[in-house]
Amino acid sequence: MVDDELASYALKVNIQGGFNVIQSCIKHNARLITMDNGNYWMDNLYSGSKNFINKLVKGYVKSGRLKASILRAYNVYG
Repeated sequence: MVDDELASYALKVNIQGGFNVIQSCIKHNARLITMDNGNYWMDNLYSGSKNFINKLVKGYVKSGRLKASILRAYNVYG
């Protein structure tokens, strides 16, 4: 079951926020360095929205419009 409020928050913060960062990097010709989470395989809204942004970043990189690195950390504490 999906919580509508949580889904709306994930869309606004993770997806729209990530898109805004991507657009800003393109506009200012800046390299994007983003951290991925180790739970990319989990089936929840947070992981899904982070996964979507990472796929979007990869698409922009392949198109040549964005320079980016995605770091995936495991066993991070804190």
